[in-house]
Amino acid sequence: EWGGEDVTDPVGVADALYNPKLGHFYTLSKRSIKAWRATSGQLIKVLRDVSSHEITAAALAANGRKIYIGDSRGSVRSHNLVNGSELKRFEGHNTDISALLCWPGTSKVVSTAWD
Repeated sequence: EWGGEDVTDPVGVADALYNPKLGHFYTLSKRSIKAWRATSGQLIKVLRDVSSHEITAAALAANGRKIYIGDSRGSVRSHNLVNGSELKRFEGHNTDISALLCWPGTSKVVSTAWD
């Protein structure tokens, strides 16, 4: 879904990330991701329902083409930033993901949770 909304989110933002490769900001709230053009602030894309549970953490892959999201049920997923499709799912925590980090120079993702 493209454009049409002028606020980050009426329910609050869980995380915000900048992608220098594309010149976009991403805001994440509830179960959606919004992409904003950094130079104009224009909303350019909305990826709805990319998670079945509330998003609690996020990180961008070094290549700038994937985003990792953690949710309130302890799941981590990777998504394509162009179309929002789920690429991979990781399980291992029992509660909210509190932080995600893409390890520099590798394809590894580190997650922390409240368990």
